Amino acid sequence: MPADAFTLTDFVACFSQLHERTKSADFRKDLYDQGASSELLGAFRPERIEAEIKSMKAAIGSMTIDESTDPDKICDSRRARIASGSGVSVDTVHELLRQFSQMSKMCKSLSALRTQR
Repeated sequence: MPADAFTLTDFVACFSQLHERTKSADFRKDLYDQGASSELLGAFRPERIEAEIKSMKAAIGSMTIDESTDPDKICDSRRARIASGSGVSVDTVHELLRQFSQMSKMCKSLSALRTQR
């Protein structure tokens, strides 16, 4: 695995940084100033983000080192084991891996753009 590869640990770190930013009293004001609707502001719940991050960390903590460094190796039976060991549903593990895959692809495309410059 390349030294600069995007890992599940990096993925959770990104969400943790986002969560720290959303705790700020200025965050809602910034959203409002940028034209966010009152409906969006009302639906925004930092505690929900915290719960999501907690679930992500629990799921990743239940993975073997091999699984957390190469999530493509995680088959259905491993997903069930990870879910059972972390106290989350199999759907939550599946969603974590899906989101990680999307963000990993985005990071690769951004990296490719940087090298073209």
